[in-house]
Amino acid sequence: MLRAVVWNELEKLVRRRWLLIVLVTAAVVGLGIAIELASPQPADWKSQTREQIAQLRAAKDQLQSAPEGVPAGFQASLNAAIDQQLAAEQYLLDHDIAPSDWYPAGRAIGTILKTGFGFLLLLFGWLAAESIAQERADRTLGLLLSRPVSRREVLLGKAIALQVVATVVLLAAMLPVYVITGLQHGGWAALTTRIMVLDDPVKGVLAGNIELLPAWFYVLAAMVLSLAAVLVAQALGLLVSILARGPGLAIGSTLCALLVLQPLAAVLRLALKDPAWLHFTFWPYLSPSTELTSQPTMGLGYSSAGLSLSVLLVWAVAFLVVGLALFTRRSETG
Repeated sequence: MLRAVVWNELEKLVRRRWLLIVLVTAAVVGLGIAIELASPQPADWKSQTREQIAQLRAAKDQLQSAPEGVPAGFQASLNAAIDQQLAAEQYLLDHDIAPSDWYPAGRAIGTILKTGFGFLLLLFGWLAAESIAQERADRTLGLLLSRPVSRREVLLGKAIALQVVATVVLLAAMLPVYVITGLQHGGWAALTTRIMVLDDPVKGVLAGNIELLPAWFYVLAAMVLSLAAVLVAQALGLLVSILARGPGLAIGSTLCALLVLQPLAAVLRLALKDPAWLHFTFWPYLSPSTELTSQPTMGLGYSSAGLSLSVLLVWAVAFLVVGLALFTRRSETG
């Protein structure tokens, strides 16, 4: 029975929102391809790294010959930053470790997660938020519940159908960018190629802060973390859809939450000096881009991937359980 419900929900999603899904996916793919074509990856990462080292050394020499008016503290901090970057670039050369975005898989995934995943997350939240509220407004929800199927199966069927669509859309968004990247790269690396990620991107490229993941595991980790974030967005949307009086309110509330919570988490992390309780909310984990990065940046790293996945799944299950409890008790007749 659950399979029939899932198939029915997939048909309704495609029939009602195929144009929205195609347009958003095409926009994300177009953005990713445009970024890739605008900044093609060089054929030899070692030559690029040596060039960066030369530029950094020139910048350091220029800084040391700067006028005496430059504050000593500022000059020392810049020197330290340049030395750290020089050490990182030299470490990569000495150990023959290419950055993750040099490989087609890493570059395609990084491009989509950094530039387009936010739009996809809003799309999935939208679809979930209107799934029940729209049927209630159309007065077809009571008819659906009058069939010999439990409310638990109806809600799970909607959640599974949404996740299936999300998986297809993510793959459809990443594949064209991967193909374009491979064509520019001159080929596609083997699935056993090891891709670098940083355990803590704040520390940068240091011995002991680097993990080398097989390409197939890198792709799998990116998909799992992305789909876990999508699952939370959709579970939240379903919960709001159950509570809201109309589809407009449900969609607006869900999109507002998805737009506000992640920047709010970044502000709280800085203002409150990274409080422990923040790591147990789903807010910081809605964008998995920094968990699989090889570039020094602010944010989470690969060492946080397990915690991210666990927290996202716990919150998704919690939203679904609460939603199911409310959906079961609420009268949907009329």
